[in-house]
Amino acid sequence: MYEATRMRETGFAVLVDGSTGPERRERVFAGFNSPLLPEVLICTSVGQEGIDLHRHCRNVIHYDLAWNPAVLEQRTGRVDRIGSKTFRERQAAAVVDAGSYLNVGVPFLAGTYDERMFEEIRVRAQTFEVLTGGDVAADNLEGNEDEDGAEGNEEGLGFPALPAALVADLRVRLHVWEPPS
Repeated sequence: MYEATRMRETGFAVLVDGSTGPERRERVFAGFNSPLLPEVLICTSVGQEGIDLHRHCRNVIHYDLAWNPAVLEQRTGRVDRIGSKTFRERQAAAVVDAGSYLNVGVPFLAGTYDERMFEEIRVRAQTFEVLTGGDVAADNLEGNEDEDGAEGNEEGLGFPALPAALVADLRVRLHVWEPPS
């Protein structure tokens, strides 16, 4: 804890990248994973795997997108864990409110390469969801969450609903254990 309190010298936001030494990384991660400082942690891929950042974090922003949705899921997994801040808040609250969810953001500018990349990642993630037993959202395959007529919703563009039998055939059961009915 002493090492984590030393973050006061550096401020509320800290960058951890390849040039950050192992001792400083540990100090920054320990501070971020406590109610101490830093409050904002900016990480390159060095913070992508093998660390826990879930104890006092509720927001994840993916600035650098990867073509593989599993990479984004791995990054989000640093914060989305059993015992996380949001997990503890949901257990403590009688009613789940908007403040007890993990907020994941993917900022991009409309009409840029980042938007195209984000849409491709959404389609890949939805495909994976279907293949692993999730629900199909054929009417929202491109991931447009805007209101009707907003930018990005092309008129006349639609996707047919897949037959239920085809969806059932595409699903793969990966369950090791199922709760009793």
